Amino acid sequence: MKYINVIIKTVVIALLIMAVMLNHKYSYYELLRWIVTASCVWFIYCSVITKSIGFIVCFTTIALLFNPIIKVWLQKEIWHIADLTTAIIIAISILHDFKITMK
Repeated sequence: MKYINVIIKTVVIALLIMAVMLNHKYSYYELLRWIVTASCVWFIYCSVITKSIGFIVCFTTIALLFNPIIKVWLQKEIWHIADLTTAIIIAISILHDFKITMK
């Protein structure tokens, strides 16, 4: 399960960084919302198993922000900040996952 988490998290980080660096059609951002939200639900589940309360809160907040059903409308510049912040949080969670597996 740990390798699946790292792969999913790495893909999500790449998609978020591509969202900031490149101009895409609106459909890319729609797909990104679905992928990030679904991934965060999985990360919440994994965080509950490891009892990582901080990551449960972070991933729940991210899932609500990227929720494709009840959309949060922000300006493009603010979305860039949200994308990069989300990528950083997910990267930190990868380091946390490695720390847990090293014990």
